[in-house]
Parts: sequence; C-alpha cells; structure tokens
Amino acid sequence: MTEDSEVPSVRVLPSDISFNVQPGMTVFQAAETNGIWWPTLCNGSVECTRCYMEVLEGEEFVSPMDETERKALDRVRWQGGPPGQERLACCAKINGDILVRRRSVRVREDADKRKEP
Repeated sequence: MTEDSEVPSVRVLPSDISFNVQPGMTVFQAAETNGIWWPTLCNGSVECTRCYMEVLEGEEFVSPMDETERKALDRVRWQGGPPGQERLACCAKINGDILVRRRSVRVREDADKRKEP
C-alpha cells in the first residue's frame, strides 16, 4: 500500500494492470468489480484452478492458504503446472500491495458498461 492509500492493490504482469482490493474481497472478486477479466472456468468456486497466479512480491500480504486451495493447487502441480509461489485468485485475500504474474488478464471490453453511474 502506498502511504496515501489504505486500500491494497494488485499489479499484474505482463499486462501491467493494477486494481484495488477492498477488505474481505478475493483478488478474483476485486478484478471482476474493477472491470478486469481474469481467466476462469468456474467463476471463482475453486474448481477449475484457471485463476492461479504467481505472487512475485508481497506474499506476506496474502491470506494463508486453506486446505481447499492447497488441494486444488496440488492438482495443478501434478499436471506440470507453474513453479513458484502459486495462489488461486478466487481464494487469496490481501492486506497490502502485491505483484503477481498471470497471463491473459485484461480490461474487460464492457468494463464501462458494468460500472454503476
């Protein structure tokens, strides 16, 4: 978090997209709220593991991993998934700024239409 801000943010590489995460929201929920498309098949129900991300900086600001997330990530690793500090965006909550790597994250084309006036 910056000194001027109380709300933590996520910066996503390689797209260089950043967005804020409100308290109690997962990274996936915050992305959706901010008009960001995050890869998923199950829409955040911890079934598909497509929302995995690699935490590059700030892993101390990410919520502890629960057993459901751990088992889901074990399936990805077994299939030759990505090495490193993987987390599922549908499970991870943050309390400080983090930098993650996740390809295919992008601003939704309909982002302006989804926001309340």
